[in-house]
Amino acid sequence: MANGINNSKMIVGASNNQAFEQTGSVFTNLPPVNTTSVNQVAFAISDHSVIEGQFTDGATDTQPGFVYNGSSFKILNPVSNDVAVNAQSVNDEGEVAGFYSTDGVHQHGFFFNDVSNSFQLLADPNVANLVLTQFLGINDDGQAVGYYQTTDGSQHGFIYNINTNTYSFLDDPNAALSGVSITQITGINDSGEIAGFYVDAVTGLQRGFEATVATPTPEPGTLQLFPGGCITLLLMRRSWRRRSSAG
Repeated sequence: MANGINNSKMIVGASNNQAFEQTGSVFTNLPPVNTTSVNQVAFAISDHSVIEGQFTDGATDTQPGFVYNGSSFKILNPVSNDVAVNAQSVNDEGEVAGFYSTDGVHQHGFFFNDVSNSFQLLADPNVANLVLTQFLGINDDGQAVGYYQTTDGSQHGFIYNINTNTYSFLDDPNAALSGVSITQITGINDSGEIAGFYVDAVTGLQRGFEATVATPTPEPGTLQLFPGGCITLLLMRRSWRRRSSAG
């Protein structure tokens, strides 16, 4: 399972419950995070070869996150009572984006600064019937992306402005407009282009998208992206496999 790649074409992922890094034809398993590590998965790698992921600790039966710099690990526990931590993405400033849970159901976003070794716990979107929030991608330009889920199973994508700590909510125009609606934004590059997937309202099929927000969001808030609206998405659809669980 290959999950991440950097500009040097170094690939990270998981194979047989072990996190790996591959450069060219050289395949290397990462060492265990600690002596009680049961299995590990790597999700992302920066251009500075810093790897992020998650492992299962057999001693505590929890799933902390980790950062690996090639010689040593940092175990990520944003709060003292978390049971699962997913370190999903990293930028070249050493900022890690991910999410954590204290009960195995509700999830919340966090940033970790690998330089200052500090966490920032992120406020959930202020929406009714919220169940979970997942941060899945971060770029070098102060933007992070992910989605939130409500009690009816609907999932809505968002872009998060790191500098202002504000959300803008973005749904694919072809996702359902009522009832259960699914859009996840899973990645963002330094040009602000986003990628993710949605469930087509007509066919019920899960489809991938690549999109460019053509005009900036005037104010943070809840925005449905309809053709002809104040924001449009330029979409190129491709096959897409979801990288993270929906909770």
